[in-house]
Amino acid sequence: MEQYQFDFCDWEEAFEMFYRKRLGYKVEHDGRTLGRVPGNPKICLVISTAFYTSGYWIEENPKSDADAIVYRTVRAVKELEKRIKAKRESTVNAAIGLVV
Repeated sequence: MEQYQFDFCDWEEAFEMFYRKRLGYKVEHDGRTLGRVPGNPKICLVISTAFYTSGYWIEENPKSDADAIVYRTVRAVKELEKRIKAKRESTVNAAIGLVV
């Protein structure tokens, strides 16, 4: 079973790994495509807030619980990523506004 864990501060890497594992990727060398590694439709993105496992998790067929939110579709993950990017941008803009 595949399983990857990322701290909350590494959200960009977590999303990149999710898309790579879920959708698959090309294998290239010297600018030439050698093949394609297929994605795994069972891969999900999990946000865990439990103190001992907090962060982003990428794994196959996870179970939801009180401390975990499971995103099972690419669409749901893209919507989450969009919300995180917007919130980060507004936070950065607010911080820049305080400095100026």
